Amino acid sequence: MITVMREKFGPVIIGSIIAVIAAVFIFYGIFMGPGTGNSQGPGSPGSVNGEPISYSEYSKALNQRTEFFRNMMGGKISEDQLEKFNLRGAVFQDLVQRKLVGQMAKKEGFVPSAEQVRDQILKMEVFKKDGRFDRTLIRTY
Repeated sequence: MITVMREKFGPVIIGSIIAVIAAVFIFYGIFMGPGTGNSQGPGSPGSVNGEPISYSEYSKALNQRTEFFRNMMGGKISEDQLEKFNLRGAVFQDLVQRKLVGQMAKKEGFVPSAEQVRDQILKMEVFKKDGRFDRTLIRTY
């Protein structure tokens, strides 16, 4: 079929048509990729009151939940069993719930101050060396 088209239209025209088709796919990926348009595109599985849930956030939570179930079942769990648990829906609902709780806490003024966050970090044993806070340990986390 390509040979017939090449003989009838010539290699330049066929090459041009293929180039146009390739350009459409390339530019579609660039301009219509994740994060464009509404927040429900491929880069965001959903949003809560305008605050997007990122795909990476969703994917990370889904992987953690899947690993939890795999560990709980001794590593012997099939994809069908995971589907029966409706992990995707449950993970999404959990993320929505977290966003709602965070939004409500922010609205009600339950956001910690910078000093409170600083004090909690200073108390964390992971950032202490010889019983004292060590700034160089922060870079490892």
